[in-house]
Amino acid sequence: MAKFIGQLFSWIATDVIVKGLSNSRTFQRVVLKVDKFQTTAEKFAEEKAEEVLRMTQEGKAAAENIARERTAAAAEASKQKIKEHSTTLPESVADLDVFEQLEVLKAKLEKARASGDFEQAAKLMHADIPEVEQAIKAVNERSFNVGGVNVNRFLHHLKKEFKQ
Repeated sequence: MAKFIGQLFSWIATDVIVKGLSNSRTFQRVVLKVDKFQTTAEKFAEEKAEEVLRMTQEGKAAAENIARERTAAAAEASKQKIKEHSTTLPESVADLDVFEQLEVLKAKLEKARASGDFEQAAKLMHADIPEVEQAIKAVNERSFNVGGVNVNRFLHHLKKEFKQ
């Protein structure tokens, strides 16, 4: 008997409800609207995904262009600085006073670092500059102060001002 009742409910579900709904104009309209809405939503999602992908690619390209421009500008500025230093620095510092020697050697050190000449930079940093600093220390020890002013430094700055 239970089997009979199960089969009866199955027949009612398939025959009466499904056939009744499939023949109903209202149900058919609802199903068509739901299907149209789903199709439209899927199409909209695909379009937005493509737009986001395109914008991401454009943003990446713009960022790469900006990075290239900034790198080129920095390289050009670096080349210009090296060029300026190479034209203003004397080859020999022997005829300069010790204060000027130190300034020139420090400028040469920066030039060597900027151009990637680390051997020259190391020589300047560990040999030439300390030697000149020792000479400055010796000059300062021999010099005298007048009213708290080191006369050698004062004369050096005066000499520098008159050169300009």
